[in-house]
Amino acid sequence: MSESQGQLGWKLIQCELTLGTGEIENITNKLLNFTYYEDLERINPTATAQISDLGAQDMALTGGEAFKIILETDQSDDSGEKQYDFIVSKVNVVSKTDKGNIISLHLVKEDSKKISEFKTKKAYTGTGDKIIAKLFEDAGVEARVMSRDVPFNPQKMLGEGRTLAQMVRNVCMTSISNEGMKAQTCGYFFWGTKDGYHLASIDNLLSNGQEDNYQGAEAEYTYYQSVANSNVPAHLIIQSFENKTDGDLKTMADKGVFAAIIQITNTDTQEVKEVKWMLKDHWDSWAHIGTQSAFPDWALNWLDEYLQGKTSRTFEVTVSNEAQYDKDDPAVSTEDQSEERTDGATEYQDWGPMTKCQYNARRATMVMNVSNVVIPGNAKLRAGDKITLKLASSTPDAFRRADDEDKRRSGDYLIFRLAHRYSMVPRECFTAATLVKDSLNKNC
Repeated sequence: MSESQGQLGWKLIQCELTLGTGEIENITNKLLNFTYYEDLERINPTATAQISDLGAQDMALTGGEAFKIILETDQSDDSGEKQYDFIVSKVNVVSKTDKGNIISLHLVKEDSKKISEFKTKKAYTGTGDKIIAKLFEDAGVEARVMSRDVPFNPQKMLGEGRTLAQMVRNVCMTSISNEGMKAQTCGYFFWGTKDGYHLASIDNLLSNGQEDNYQGAEAEYTYYQSVANSNVPAHLIIQSFENKTDGDLKTMADKGVFAAIIQITNTDTQEVKEVKWMLKDHWDSWAHIGTQSAFPDWALNWLDEYLQGKTSRTFEVTVSNEAQYDKDDPAVSTEDQSEERTDGATEYQDWGPMTKCQYNARRATMVMNVSNVVIPGNAKLRAGDKITLKLASSTPDAFRRADDEDKRRSGDYLIFRLAHRYSMVPRECFTAATLVKDSLNKNC
C-alpha cells in the first residue's frame, strides 16, 4: 500500500454478494462500512456491513446471500490482503433518500445455521476436546478446532434434545485443565475467530507463563496514551481508554466474597448434603494476570453484598455415579475409594459440584476488572489474545513527568471481545476491544 494512503489506512479490494440465483452482485462501490466481531462467549464470529443501493431497484435482499469482502491493511506488521466470508442473516433499511437507500446487513458464518439447528440425540463420552469434536462432526460442521490446552478429565454427558451451544457450555463448565502455569483448575472457553475454533482454559488465557507458547497467546502489544512520546509509532498510540469496573479480588475473596452453598443430591442413595465452597481456598492454585494489591478505599463498595450477608450463592447439583458408569457391577462413589481401590469406581468421576462452583467463580473474577480501549486498527488481534497497555499516570500534571505510567492499571490485559471497524467515509480503520483482568498491579 502506498505511503499516500496513510500508515493507518486500508484499501477495499473487492466486495460482493452471491444471490440465491447464483448471480454475483459487485457491491465494491456501494460499501459504506464493515465491522467484524469476535467474542470469547460466541461460537462464531459475526459482522455487519452498510451499503448504499445507489437508487438500484433490483437489490431485493432477503437473507441467505453469500457476502465476501477482501481488504488490504497496512496496520502494524499485519499488511496484506484479508478475506472475510459470511452469510446475510438479516437485512434492514436504515434510511431512505432520493439517491437511494442505506441498507444494513447482519452477517453470520456459514457454520452458524448448522450449529443453531443441531440438537443432540445421544450421550457423549471422553475429554472435553473429544466431546466437542464429536458434536461438530454430528452437526455436519467441518471445523478446525485448536485445543490450546487439553482437558484431562473424562466425562459422560447425557445430551438428548440439548443444543450444541448448551453442550459446549457444559464442557467448558466441567472440564479441568492439567497444563499451563497452574494445574487442575476448572473453567474453559470455546470460541471462534477468523482462524478457526479455539478451546482454552481460563488459566491458559490468563497465565503470564512462557509455557503457554501457542500461536497468538503471547501476542503482546504496547500502546501509549499520549502522542507526546514522539518515538512511539502512530499505530501503537491509544485513541481512548475507559475503565469500567475495578476490584481487588484477592482481598474480596479473603473477606468471604464468592462463597457458595452446594446442595448435592445423590440419586443413587437419595441422600442430600450441603457443602460450603470458598474461592479463597482455591485462589493460590489459579493463574492470574498481574499481582494483587492492598484493598483500596475507593473500591469498598464492592463489599456491599458481603457486608449485607448476600455473598453466598446456592448451586443445586444432582450427582449419580450410576448415571456415568457403563459396566455391569455397581459403581462406587469416588469419595469412598482409596488410591489402591479403583475396580468398582466409575471412570467418569463426579467433580460436578466443585467444578461448577469454581467455573462460576472464575468467570465472575474475570469481569470484575473491565476496560474498553480503542486503538488504530490492527486486524492481527484476536479475542483471547493478551496485550500490554502502558497508560499515562493519573498523578496531577504539576507532579508528573511526561513518561510517568499508571503502574496500577498498566500491564497485561486479556481481550474478551473486539470489533475491527473499516469505514469508507472517512477512510479509517480502528479496533475497539473489551479487556479484562482478574487482579490489579500494586500502585507503587
